[in-house]
Amino acid sequence: MQRETHQMEICPQKSDVKSPNSASGMKKTCKTALEINTENANDTVLIAAISENRSRELGIAMIDLSSPHELLLWNIIDSAHYVESISLLEALQPKEILVVETLQKQRVNGEIANRLANTMCKIIPLARKYFDNPSQCVKYFDSMSTFHVISGSNCAGKTTYMKSVAIITILAHMGCYVPAVAAFLPLRDRICTRFGTSDDMEENASTFKVEMTETAFILEKATKASLVLVDELGRGTASDEGCALAWSISENLIAKGIYTCFATHFRQLNELANVYINCKCYHLAASFSETNVRYFHTLNDGACPEYPKYGIQAAKMCGLPMQIIRDAEEIYDRLKSNQHSIKTSTSVSVGRVESRLLHHLLALIHAGLDKKALRVQLQSLKEANQENSIE
Repeated sequence: MQRETHQMEICPQKSDVKSPNSASGMKKTCKTALEINTENANDTVLIAAISENRSRELGIAMIDLSSPHELLLWNIIDSAHYVESISLLEALQPKEILVVETLQKQRVNGEIANRLANTMCKIIPLARKYFDNPSQCVKYFDSMSTFHVISGSNCAGKTTYMKSVAIITILAHMGCYVPAVAAFLPLRDRICTRFGTSDDMEENASTFKVEMTETAFILEKATKASLVLVDELGRGTASDEGCALAWSISENLIAKGIYTCFATHFRQLNELANVYINCKCYHLAASFSETNVRYFHTLNDGACPEYPKYGIQAAKMCGLPMQIIRDAEEIYDRLKSNQHSIKTSTSVSVGRVESRLLHHLLALIHAGLDKKALRVQLQSLKEANQENSIE
């Protein structure tokens, strides 16, 4: 078996490595060499021949190569590095500032306490592109206002608002820019969300089961340092029972003092603000007319006004046929006038009987019965129809 030998020169005075085939690479003046012996393509043995008087220099060179990577790793781990870097942004944009509370940890009685410091950051200019008059879009959370009931019409922006709160919180914790002139964000240990109305076929779970399972997990894991975002809880079951569950879950979160945004269409939940001092109501503003709906996408104090038929208006904007819209408006007016059940007229009842009789006759036509059996079935239908007419 043929044996191949390759040698490379390592010269600390120069950064380049000589090729094994180069003449200068075989100089005798080099005291350090790497010899590679290859028995075959799958078996390579590396033998390092390093002279004693050069081993220390080689070790120092290896340390120098690894030092930049170690320094980079420590810079990533060290949170103070981010605080110092962010503070330099003040010089970049002195007029438009963002105040972010960044984390500085200190030891107090063996526990880690959070001391928040104001650090200057640059504002994101895209906020002005979409809003002519930017206003305070996120309301304050404090010990006297831990639970926010967010109401509003369809398409007003309730879900978008809560997702924006979550994204802003994550950005601030990452040390990134926040789209605001001023923002005060405390440290959160987790963000718990309950969005969407989809079932889980793999787990054999209905929409309501998924909703309640996720809510139970939030109630178990959320703490006073958590941020909880709940979007229209209770839609997966009957409206009365869903409202009752939403109320009781809200009371549990209020009692624990967990910072929560709770978006809902249940108007009854606005009454929580009259019962609990740390519950506040807000709504997304909109204006409705006979032919147009305008959404302002601004968060205002108080419960949502009772906009007439805002759900039907939103459905109209989505392209439902006008006949369906008119029927829905008529039925809505009947229900609002305390006619909770739509009474069927005598003509409608007669029409249902005739329709049922027609279905039976069509079934007999395709049954393939002989004349005698068919005559018996027709006689039974006649007698049953006469009894219904007498009743």
